[in-house]
Amino acid sequence: MKKKTLTTIILIVALAMVAAVTVYAVANYGTKDDPLVTSSYLQDVVQPRMEDAYRSTLDGQISEMEDQFADQVAAAGGSYVLVTLESGQTFTGRAGTEILMRTGTAAVTQSAAIDLTTGETAAVGAKLAENHLYLVQADDAGIQASADTTVMVRGGYSVG
Repeated sequence: MKKKTLTTIILIVALAMVAAVTVYAVANYGTKDDPLVTSSYLQDVVQPRMEDAYRSTLDGQISEMEDQFADQVAAAGGSYVLVTLESGQTFTGRAGTEILMRTGTAAVTQSAAIDLTTGETAAVGAKLAENHLYLVQADDAGIQASADTTVMVRGGYSVG
């Protein structure tokens, strides 16, 4: 019986100590005079770090979008872009894309192209002649290189 009473007393004292520590911690949890986190820490340390991270991410995204925009403007209009194809690579253009065959060997794929130099239609599988200008008739049509090939392109395209 003495053992049971002693255990109960020790348990009550331990619970009282835990309660006292909890009350003390809650009472001193951060006051107006002594806050847990100061506003100067937030303004001088946290905020600049967050702003720097935001700016660097934003600057990277802006730069990437500017590059994409410049590529699209160049592909859509004004100037020719030099494209080099390795043997086996496929060049795919959008309808209206112009291809000026410079060097190498390539053949028309998927849809006929118009040879603007001669005014004839280059059928699927036809080899492209050097220094001839071709017009892609339909989206996802283009050429496949059978040797290293250099073309100049005006319009939308992809290489795969």
